[in-house]
Amino acid sequence: MTENLPDQLKSLWDQGLAANRQDDWAKAALIWSELYESLNTFEVNYRLVVALFMNEQYRLAFDIAADYLDDYLVDDDLQQLLISLAVQNQEFVYAQQLALLVTDEKQQQELVSEIRAAEDDAQETMGTTFQTVARHFYHLSDYDLISQEQRYQEAYQLPVKLFQAGARYLLLDPFCSPVMRASLLVDLKKLGLEETVSYYWIDDEKYEVNLEQVNLPLDSQAYQAVKAVLHEQMANQDPIAFQTLLEQVRLEVSMLFPKITASITDPKAWAQADIQHYQQQQSSLESASQAQIHQKVNQLLDQLFT
Repeated sequence: MTENLPDQLKSLWDQGLAANRQDDWAKAALIWSELYESLNTFEVNYRLVVALFMNEQYRLAFDIAADYLDDYLVDDDLQQLLISLAVQNQEFVYAQQLALLVTDEKQQQELVSEIRAAEDDAQETMGTTFQTVARHFYHLSDYDLISQEQRYQEAYQLPVKLFQAGARYLLLDPFCSPVMRASLLVDLKKLGLEETVSYYWIDDEKYEVNLEQVNLPLDSQAYQAVKAVLHEQMANQDPIAFQTLLEQVRLEVSMLFPKITASITDPKAWAQADIQHYQQQQSSLESASQAQIHQKVNQLLDQLFT
């Protein structure tokens, strides 16, 4: 790791390791932070996050870990570090979503039990705060979109059961934006909710779904099929356009959840329509029903970003 580093950076690396060995976590955090400014790698990120955690700088550690989130999610022990940070920051919803990604079933159960215990402890000192946050969350549709997003993020600090109850209420609030309802459904799925929930979809019609029986948006066959078409037609020809279109499709399938498969009946035509829209051309490959849903999704996304 340090073989090809300039002398100044190698010196900082050695100083950081020495501070770690001495359990001087405040000094270690300063050294790793300085090194991270010049050497932005996961190896340095991890050591900085650990030093900040041991120095009880939980919020900063959590925010810095987010720079390399995917790297932390590939290993149960690294996931456990993220979960510990989330619990320390009282991000109980996110903590449980992370805990359910842990592959070791016994470890997963232990982590979820720790989250429940942390919620109980927080309830004793923050019960009034939870009530206020929950009230704002339950009445999300009373606010503009920016305020909705802020209150949504604040709700991640609610105990999971309170968050789930609020989410289920909002799914049947006709004034809650379709964007928020789609996000709530995904969050409930990630929280491992195994019950049937009722919700209004983007067509303003009421449906029911057992979230245990549907895949997350990016795990759906329809998304993978559209992604494959985009990759085949655009990845080599125009890599920037490919990445832009891929992000567009990610947003689209998130909006369509949990009715992704029923909406994207022809993944090739869906992908082609997105490509032609990107190139400011007209598309006529989609069936009338799919084109109608596609247009509705794009209208909602346009409203979100304008």
